[in-house]
Amino acid sequence: MQDFIDVYRWANGTPAWAQMIVDAGLDGGNDAVRARGEQLAGWVSGRLENGLAMLDNLAEDRTLDDAHRWYVLIDRAALQHSLGRDREALQDLDRADRVLGPSGIAEELRGQIRTELGEYQQALRHLDEAVRRNPDYVLAYSSRSAAYRGLQQYEEALADLDRAVVLDPADPILLVARSSLREELNQTAEAKADLDRAVAVAPGNPAWLVLRAGFQFARGRFFEALADLDHAVELDPDAPDSRLLRAAVRAMLGREEDAVADLERVPRTGFEADVAAVRTVIEQFTGGLQPEEQKPAGPPTDAGELSDPDALLARARAYADQKRLPEAIAELDRAIRLAPRSAELLTVRADFRYRDGDETAAYADLDRALELDPDSVDAIRTIGVIRAENGDYQRALAAFDQGILRSPHDLETLMSRGILHQQRGDFAKAIADFDTLLEVFSRLPGAFVLRGRARALAGDVAGARRDLDRAVKLSRRRGPVSASIISVRGTFLLGQDEPAAALSDFNRALELAPEVRAIWSSRGRTYLSLGRYPEAIADYERAAEFDPPAAVGFHGQGLGWLYQGDRVRAEALFRTALKVAIEQLRSPKIVLPDDVPGQLDALRGLPGKGNYRFELVCFALAAGYDEPAARLLAAVLADQIALDAIPNLNRDLEELSRLLGPERVNPLLTMLTNR
Repeated sequence: MQDFIDVYRWANGTPAWAQMIVDAGLDGGNDAVRARGEQLAGWVSGRLENGLAMLDNLAEDRTLDDAHRWYVLIDRAALQHSLGRDREALQDLDRADRVLGPSGIAEELRGQIRTELGEYQQALRHLDEAVRRNPDYVLAYSSRSAAYRGLQQYEEALADLDRAVVLDPADPILLVARSSLREELNQTAEAKADLDRAVAVAPGNPAWLVLRAGFQFARGRFFEALADLDHAVELDPDAPDSRLLRAAVRAMLGREEDAVADLERVPRTGFEADVAAVRTVIEQFTGGLQPEEQKPAGPPTDAGELSDPDALLARARAYADQKRLPEAIAELDRAIRLAPRSAELLTVRADFRYRDGDETAAYADLDRALELDPDSVDAIRTIGVIRAENGDYQRALAAFDQGILRSPHDLETLMSRGILHQQRGDFAKAIADFDTLLEVFSRLPGAFVLRGRARALAGDVAGARRDLDRAVKLSRRRGPVSASIISVRGTFLLGQDEPAAALSDFNRALELAPEVRAIWSSRGRTYLSLGRYPEAIADYERAAEFDPPAAVGFHGQGLGWLYQGDRVRAEALFRTALKVAIEQLRSPKIVLPDDVPGQLDALRGLPGKGNYRFELVCFALAAGYDEPAARLLAAVLADQIALDAIPNLNRDLEELSRLLGPERVNPLLTMLTNR
């Protein structure tokens, strides 16, 4: 049996050697050798229980000398650990010590086990001893790095991996481990360099190509990721990880058929959740969904205490989707305690804190995120969004510029900058950003919607029509997001004096998504333009029934009744619309007095919110507050924001001029003309 042990260890468990041992047992009539060979064959083919049975038999063989018995006990301890039987593994290590005395190998394996159990200090004691016994033991440094990482002692963890790589510079596993740590430390360039080295030293291993592709994919470098994934699939056409990630990348690049072809090569069982996630990406980027418009799948699972930062982040996002921001922030607090150097977690918490009204804490999180990762596009973009919402438009654009400089095709940053350019009235720059977006995301319906709106505002009616038609076609006319896209085209058509075509779009949109409030008010506006006032009032009533109610729902009803000569009912509805709109614009940044004129004057100082304040101008005018409405309009125009909403405001004021009299409305129309 000692010869058998020498052979199986020297052969490193290859199937050919296992079969040779079986054959040797058969030829020599040695049933014990044949049986051990069959168990080894099962082990090397992935049946770990066969290996354990083999080592159990060897461990009880009385003919073994101490050196061979020690090897068997060490191998069995490692296999027990692989099977999750840590108590038995530690017992075998203790037995090995009793056979030949303490060793660096046994101490390293004890350290591994204690690290995976979360007993980091105890692990360090074992791993320190392993290094003391053998200062050139590569695995001891790698394992000790993991223990330091668990204790969040990142400098020590990186130093150990550096030492391991010096000792074995051609081990791709060490390079990948160091890349992962460097990525956690926001050392992006160094992390990428380690992945490049891993691929270079093991060019035939698709696993490292997939890891590098994932790294590139996470940073929006889709074409670089695709090149690596193409190579990985060439090396192993049946590997599910390569196919899944390539399907996602292809989908984001608008290559729907190729993405679906990759998914069809993924096994039906064992990968259901992964396939579903990639199908969602395909739907987002080739079938109509925009990422920010997905609905949460359901309430977060209250699965008790979680210890995985990624799981806590997922639960936080689920809470935020349900507008349960305090609970979302609490989940992120816990995640950040586990991973305090995560710029991503800090950026998400900053977003939630800002939305929850704590701007100071949000900026503190963003400052810390950028301290950890100065190139974090998400953090830079979030700063831009906050600045834009606070009316600091130039500095917001500067932040978006910085983000795009770091990641030229970042979807959310390009969208944010393009939308802000459009709101500022710089339609050419907005269109340029949306053009860049469509260079990469060539089948993203939302990008065509954005460019179509910008083209319409710039006077390119034919281009706008092409883009909106393309968006509707790509959205496949199903679901609430598709309904919203069809509704956008309906609004465009209404602006082009095509109310019948607009009505057709709104009818189709409501068939798809009657739960979308804005479509009811848009169809109500169309009925008003067609002189079908009872139907318009009915639609506006539906819009007002949502929670929270839509101020435009009450205002639209008022217009319908005013067109029919019922001024008393109309004025009551106009007052309700104004009250609802003021309540929805309440902000901790603005103290509102009790009287309506005072409230309207106070809202002149509300940063951002240009579209809503333009609406408020109409509501105030209809409710009889002419002078405060004029002052509010002057303040919003002075902000130089929401300039893309001026055509709609001009249309609404002209309608009020016909209904209320030009002497009340013309001064505001003159302000728009002379802006």
